[in-house]
Amino acid sequence: MYYTDDEPATLEKAPDAGRPILTMLRNDFLYADPLDPVNSTAFSYTGALRSDPLAKLRSNQIKDELASIDAYKQEVSKRFGGAKNVFEVLEVALMPKLKSFCAGLPNIKRLKGTIAIAGNVRLGAFAAGDIVTVHHGGMRYSAKVLINRATTGFLRWWMFPNAIIGQPLPTVSTIDSSDLIPEKGGLTEGWHGVLVLSPEASDVAPGDALTLG
Repeated sequence: MYYTDDEPATLEKAPDAGRPILTMLRNDFLYADPLDPVNSTAFSYTGALRSDPLAKLRSNQIKDELASIDAYKQEVSKRFGGAKNVFEVLEVALMPKLKSFCAGLPNIKRLKGTIAIAGNVRLGAFAAGDIVTVHHGGMRYSAKVLINRATTGFLRWWMFPNAIIGQPLPTVSTIDSSDLIPEKGGLTEGWHGVLVLSPEASDVAPGDALTLG
């Protein structure tokens, strides 16, 4: 907003600066006028974003990016013997004790002794019921995926959502039955998430990988 000697206050939308989505959000918060949506800068600028955001890219730029992604996928697949699905393990923890009235007795029995891991899906997808190969150093062994959940935080935040940062973790998790329902479609490529593995994966450690196919 700025003032001049002979004009009233004037609202100006933020410049694009090569970041149209962030600029749109900024305009929506700072320059929107709910009483006058027609003349609101946010309204008109948001409407302009309906055009293809990739329109300014040249065809050779798009081809180069796609080729780079394809080369990366081939490199990861080759590293693990041609596997079509690769999960990078970043965190590992024993599945905590669950409250029976939250998780249900069948879940308590099913998850006793299981291992919870968090990490990134590098290739493909992972879903409940998959039999995966755990790459632990020079060792290879199989385990079953019992639960798959997409998450954005640390593993402890999923297992103990009510825990206070910096305080000792509680002995019993507050995970409820809805948290233990696998997500349809599984964890897909590019996502960070949690997998709960059968007890056979007790040796899995950060830096290991899971493969499938």
